[in-house]
Amino acid sequence: MANGTATKSFWRNSLLLGILGALIVAGVHIIGLDYRAELHAVNWRFRNYSDTKSLDGIVHIDIDDGSLEQLGRWPWPRENLAGLIESVSQCGAKNVVLDIILPTPEKVRYQNPAAEVSRWDRDSQAADANALPIFDDALLAQAIRTGSDVFTPMHVDIFTGEPANSKPAEDETLRQAVANVLRENPQASFQQILTQTVNESQDVDKKTLAKIYLHLRAIQAIERFSLAGDFDGNLKICQSEMTPPWLTLAEAAYGSGFVTFVPDADSMARRIPLLTRCDNKFYPQLAFAVAARTFAAQHGGDVTISSQPGYITLMGKDKTIINIPVDPAGSMLIDWARWSWLDQAGQVGEGHLPAAYVADIWLDGKKLKELDTLAQAKQMQFLGLGFTEDFAPKLTQELAGLVGQSDDAYKARINAEGQFLWAQLFAPADGPGVDEVEKLRQAEADLETRVQKLSAELVKKLRQPGVFEKFTAGQETRAKRILKILDAIPAERSKLELHQAERIEKVRAKVQGKICFIGSTSTGAPDFVPTPLDSRTPGVVVHSNIVNTILSGRFIHQSGLAMNLLTIIIVGAIVAFIAATRPVLQAALAMLVIASGYYVFNAYILFGLFKYWLILIAPLGSMLASFLVVTAYRQLTEERAKRQIKDMFAHALSPALVDRLLEDPSLAQLGGHSRKLSFLFSDLGGFTTLSEQLGPQETVRLLNRYFDGVTDVIQNRRGGYLNKFLGDGIFAFFGAPIFQDDHAARAIQTAVDCQQAVAALNDELAAEGHKARLTVRIGITTGEAMVGNCGSSERMDYTAIGDNVNLAARLEAANKFFGSNILVDEPTWLEGGQAEESEKLLARPLGRIIVTGQVKPLWIWEIRGRLADADPAQVQAMADFAAAIECFKQRKYAQAVELLGACLIAMPGDKPTAHYMDLCRQGLTLPADQDPVPIRSGEKGVDRIALPWEFLDND
Repeated sequence: MANGTATKSFWRNSLLLGILGALIVAGVHIIGLDYRAELHAVNWRFRNYSDTKSLDGIVHIDIDDGSLEQLGRWPWPRENLAGLIESVSQCGAKNVVLDIILPTPEKVRYQNPAAEVSRWDRDSQAADANALPIFDDALLAQAIRTGSDVFTPMHVDIFTGEPANSKPAEDETLRQAVANVLRENPQASFQQILTQTVNESQDVDKKTLAKIYLHLRAIQAIERFSLAGDFDGNLKICQSEMTPPWLTLAEAAYGSGFVTFVPDADSMARRIPLLTRCDNKFYPQLAFAVAARTFAAQHGGDVTISSQPGYITLMGKDKTIINIPVDPAGSMLIDWARWSWLDQAGQVGEGHLPAAYVADIWLDGKKLKELDTLAQAKQMQFLGLGFTEDFAPKLTQELAGLVGQSDDAYKARINAEGQFLWAQLFAPADGPGVDEVEKLRQAEADLETRVQKLSAELVKKLRQPGVFEKFTAGQETRAKRILKILDAIPAERSKLELHQAERIEKVRAKVQGKICFIGSTSTGAPDFVPTPLDSRTPGVVVHSNIVNTILSGRFIHQSGLAMNLLTIIIVGAIVAFIAATRPVLQAALAMLVIASGYYVFNAYILFGLFKYWLILIAPLGSMLASFLVVTAYRQLTEERAKRQIKDMFAHALSPALVDRLLEDPSLAQLGGHSRKLSFLFSDLGGFTTLSEQLGPQETVRLLNRYFDGVTDVIQNRRGGYLNKFLGDGIFAFFGAPIFQDDHAARAIQTAVDCQQAVAALNDELAAEGHKARLTVRIGITTGEAMVGNCGSSERMDYTAIGDNVNLAARLEAANKFFGSNILVDEPTWLEGGQAEESEKLLARPLGRIIVTGQVKPLWIWEIRGRLADADPAQVQAMADFAAAIECFKQRKYAQAVELLGACLIAMPGDKPTAHYMDLCRQGLTLPADQDPVPIRSGEKGVDRIALPWEFLDND
């Protein structure tokens, strides 16, 4: 199998396996097994990488633990909530959002005004024994009606599937009957309802009927906040069942919306449905309603709400548009402001005011009224000490008349309020209207003012010297105590007025022109939900974050399934490719870098800057799965490859090179490929005769010693590949399987070292008294050859095949003809002949030879050894021989003979010199244009020495 094909197949298989790992993770993502982990990851991003800040136009009035300590435990009388609404409205709040569900009425309380001022004077407790009724619902409804555009919440039960009908059939029938009457006559009284339903059913329970009647009336009041349009045409809005606010509160509200949320799989509030459907009408979520009204005020005073697939759209009168991204059920992802609840220190963040701090404005007002009540009581107490007719008859008579009128006004007002409240609930078309009740309240207040003013004037007259003593005769001590309290009231009043004014200014600086959310953050009035901000986030903070998200326009866009799957597969494929092409440690490091880069890109850039929620967990899992799958595959295949490499190369390479191949099997390209290498063939001279003399056992012993020496040289010292033993010969090559750019030099130096090793072996044999002497002939060539596995299906060997391999064997044989030990071709000499100073060579060109079967002459060189080991006469002889070859090439035979003669003197019996001397002498006897007769070698593979004309061709 070709190496390139195997490599491509390995990469392809690795990549496919890595993608398979990514596809498995994609399947896990489709099933949703990673969903909870992804939710935790997005919480982490919200808490650490979101830069969203709360809008400056939102402020919280928190009913916190401190407020409960000051104003009483929960639930508060609704008068307290009314006081809060009045206070923030007085301080200029733009909107008030009451995040407290009040679906049922509050019982009437009774309060003794004198008892309220007992903190100032115990004696006042007996001044008025009549307890006055406190209509908390009326007070709260009045505060909502007159406050700064107050929104009240309603509760809905959202059905994600088919709605469950848990009501008794008879109640549902009665409800339908009442609904039919109210549909025909929205102002129908309870008596009318009772009359018509009794005609239909004799078993009507008045209490049940009244409950249904008031409930449907409240829904009827809330219907004015429903939205026009068929949102189900583009979205699948969930159906729900409404629990509206108490009727009087629903009728007084400026706006309303539901506060129910649908938790994610981890029970956390992360998204909110903006719309719900009740009885085929669509209602907004509370915060969405607030945001829509605010947007309308900012853009022309009106807003149109519509939907399209994936969006709910707000369009102002000036055509400004906000497209809110939602899921198919109409739910919006909330962009949480990081410090909208608790800051980095775990304290309540900016934009939060304790309810008690704001309620001080209202409480100061109550205290001022108490002081007025106290002043009135003390004045009347003082006047009751004597017979005032004797001292100021006209004023006394006038005061008596005003007191009577005030009592009548009080009774008229109480009666009217009772009728008004009853009519509001049970007879909307009857009873006094709001304006009429307000007139009675004002008339009563005016009379009380006149009574207080007149009584104060009368007290002033009775305090005059001379009059006081007569008036208080016998009661001076008590009179002085009463007057002392009266004299202290103006100062106390001024102090309260100053405190109230200062508090108003401080609160106004916080709330003026802003949306004020009133809700519980107290552990005593729990309203907490788990959110990305905190596991206990107040529900009111959820609503403010919804408003903040919509009005800021910084929406979270969540990637779809297609984008998620594409991301999972792409990052998995990238990691798989790297894991398939790089070493394991490098691939692991690269995977960590890619995973870290993806995390930073996902969290900091996509989410932090662009508010885009692209999945995080599954892509990281895809990277890990791809890496592990490919790494496991590589371990299996590469371990097998390593065993194959070890089996194949352990006998042919040095242990160090084998270890390199095992570390990086890719270095051993086992498939056949063409590469430029250097090839070395060696053979022992006269070994056949020697083996006959020694016998088989001694011959094997000698061969082993020889092979040990040359193997050490080839493998360990020069890093060659010892391909095979050929009887007494050796075939080795350099430059494969591990690439070596100096393979020619390695081959030449190996040949020299082998000659030295054989010389050392001969010395050892002589020292041992052994008669055998070894000579080794070596041929080296350099050039292209096919290298790789070669053999049958049963056995494969790593080897090199090609003309240059055969040529090296022929050069080895040519040593016999030239009487030399090392012959190399010209490419080998040109690439490897220049060595370090210590390894410089003593060599000479032997001219060109004609190799059997080839036409083109081949330049060859003889390597005689290292220059450091040669004597000067030899060095000069080599130079003379090279000069003689040049003369022979140019047919300067006489000069060549002279130089060759000098060589013979220095090297008697030198065959190359004798061969060229013979040719030159022939040339001296021939015409100038005629070459001598070739000298045939008679050796295998080498035909003859080239003639001068063959030197010139192709030169």
